[in-house]
Amino acid sequence: MNTNQILKENWILAILVVALIVFLAVKFSPEKGEKEYFKVETTENQVIRQAPETSIVRAVEPIKTTSPQTESTEIRWVVRLDGSEGHHVPHLLGIGESNGIGGFDFVSRGVASVNDPYGRLKDGTYFIKEDLLLKAGLTSFAELKSAEFGWAPKKMVLAEIDGQRAYVYQP
Repeated sequence: MNTNQILKENWILAILVVALIVFLAVKFSPEKGEKEYFKVETTENQVIRQAPETSIVRAVEPIKTTSPQTESTEIRWVVRLDGSEGHHVPHLLGIGESNGIGGFDFVSRGVASVNDPYGRLKDGTYFIKEDLLLKAGLTSFAELKSAEFGWAPKKMVLAEIDGQRAYVYQP
């Protein structure tokens, strides 16, 4: 049998194989517009940088920047797990503050420390430690939803902050 004859007899299988290859290529290709590097100033005045080859953030050098967040700033936010509107942290863990509509939100007041389990850093970067998200049922990816961004989901990246794995989003 030659290749043409095999394809004529198994054309549905050939289409499915091509569709699977295209699906996998799209699913696992990097998103366009993602920053290769970003810097974050922590409250301990360290910079963390996302390494492009590992997608891990590591503390590198001290730096000073201006802070858009003050001690009086209050921002409500949640982390959506795996793209599901029914899977928000802190609601799944029963922590945070009531949002008045039957759920819970994180409320960041002032500046968080990288030693906290979650929070918003001085430059506006949000973070939550990976162990909290795994406890809540994370299986694939995490997205930030915040009043600051009109509750539109923003993809978080897995990072390492002061030796601990966390998901972060930097506006």
